[in-house]
Amino acid sequence: MQLVPTWQLVYTSALRGTVCLVFAALIYSHHNRKLRRDHMSVWLIFHEAMRSQSAAGNNSDGVSPRKDLMRLLAFAMSVPIAAILGGSQLRQAILCREVLHNIDEGGQQAFLGNYIGAIIFYKQAVRDYPEYSRPHLLIGSALLKSGRITAGSTELRTAHALNPKDGETSLLLGDAYGSLKMHSQAASAYRDAIRASPTMQKAYLRLGVCLEALGNPDEAYQSYEKAITLDPFDAGGHRLVGSLLIRHDALAEGIAHCMKAIKLSPRVPDAYADLAAGLAKSGRYKEAAEQDYKCLEIDSQHVVAMYDLGQLMLHQGLYEQALHRFNSCLRLEPRTDAELDAKNRARRQAAKLTVKH
Repeated sequence: MQLVPTWQLVYTSALRGTVCLVFAALIYSHHNRKLRRDHMSVWLIFHEAMRSQSAAGNNSDGVSPRKDLMRLLAFAMSVPIAAILGGSQLRQAILCREVLHNIDEGGQQAFLGNYIGAIIFYKQAVRDYPEYSRPHLLIGSALLKSGRITAGSTELRTAHALNPKDGETSLLLGDAYGSLKMHSQAASAYRDAIRASPTMQKAYLRLGVCLEALGNPDEAYQSYEKAITLDPFDAGGHRLVGSLLIRHDALAEGIAHCMKAIKLSPRVPDAYADLAAGLAKSGRYKEAAEQDYKCLEIDSQHVVAMYDLGQLMLHQGLYEQALHRFNSCLRLEPRTDAELDAKNRARRQAAKLTVKH
C-alpha cells in the first residue's frame, strides 16, 4: 500500500475544512434571522459576527454558544479564505470591516448625544456599502432622536426596502409615521415588525395606540393584551389597557390595570390620571381627587389631571376653585393630544364659569 505524504494530508484536510467552513457560514447566515438582513457578502457576516461576539461579552442576540463558536471561527478564517478566493474578495472583506468600524464610531457618538457626528460616520458606511441596510436604519434613528422626523422616515423607508424582514427597522418606521400622525401607515409598519419578530412586545403596544387612533378599540385591546402576555410586568402595557377599558366603561377591570401599573412603576403620572378618571366615573370622587393630586405631585404640568380636578370641584359646587383649576390648565403647554383636548375643554368650562359667576 502506497503511503500518502504528510504534507498532502495536511493540505487536503485544510482545503476541505476551508470549503466546509465557507458553506457552513453561508448556511448559517441563510437560516439565522439576525444575520439574514440583506444581500451582504459573506465577509460582512464574518465581521459583524465578531463585532456582536465581543459586544458586552454576552449572548445578547439569543443564539446558542455552539453557534457563537462557529461565528468566531468563521471570523478568524475570513481573511485567509478571502486571500485564497482572490484579491477582490480580500478587498471586500477589508471594506466590510471599515463599514462596521464606521458604524461603531457612529454608535459611540450617538451614545454621547452627538447625533450629527453619528450621522457623519453612518453616511460614510453607506457610501462604502450602499446595499447594507443597517447604516440607513441608524441614520433614520439618529434623525428621529434629533427631531427631524420627515428625514428620518425617508431614511428608514430606504432601510426597509433593502431589508423588509428586519423588525427593528419596521418598528422605528412605525414610530416615525406615528409622530407624523400617519396612523394607518404606522399600524402597517408595526404589523411588519410583528411578522418579523412575533415576540416584539413594543410593537404590540404601539400598534394598539395606532388602532385606538384609527377608531378600532377592540383590536387595540387585543394588541395590548398580547403585549401584557409577553411581559406581565410592563407598567406601560397595564396603563394603556386600563385607560382603554375606563374610556369604554369597563371600570372595574380598567381600575385594576391602572392600579397594577402604579404598583409596578409608582412614578408614572399618567397612570394616576387614568386611575382618577376611572374612580370619578365610578362615583368615587374623593378617591379620584387624591389620585389627581398624586399625579400633579409627580408632574405639576399635567394638563389632564389639572382639568379633571377642576371637573371634580365643579361637581361639588366649588366654582371658584374649579375656575382656578381651569385657568391653570390654560397656562400649561400641552404635550400630547390628550392634554391638548383637556386644555380646549378647560377653556370652554372657564368661559362658562366666568359668564355665570
